[in-house]
Amino acid sequence: MAGAKEPRAQTTVLVEESSSQPYNYSHIQIMSGGFLTLTRQESHVAQPNTIIYTHPDCAYSSAALMDYRKRKVEYIQIDLSKQTDQIPALLELTNGDRVTPVIVENGVVTIGFKGGT
Repeated sequence: MAGAKEPRAQTTVLVEESSSQPYNYSHIQIMSGGFLTLTRQESHVAQPNTIIYTHPDCAYSSAALMDYRKRKVEYIQIDLSKQTDQIPALLELTNGDRVTPVIVENGVVTIGFKGGT
């Protein structure tokens, strides 16, 4: 048909931004001339329920990470040597002690790993 418009292509794409939080982009529209329009919506992707505060010089941190990987438990790692802005959160969890690992699993805080601190 002459003059008929082609349907707009729409799809959903999962994009991970620099904050490491996934967002669901929907209604991607490529218009003539190569313009791309994205509409961002909050993702409903489940986040791990476990946070592990670690330090690379801590053998117990390494052991905890290895154990969680081996058991295939999803977690978010906070490496305090690289994410120094997270130290106040660690200190709050440990009543002011600078110790790793600290594991927060489903809201339960465990300081150390298998008896080690």
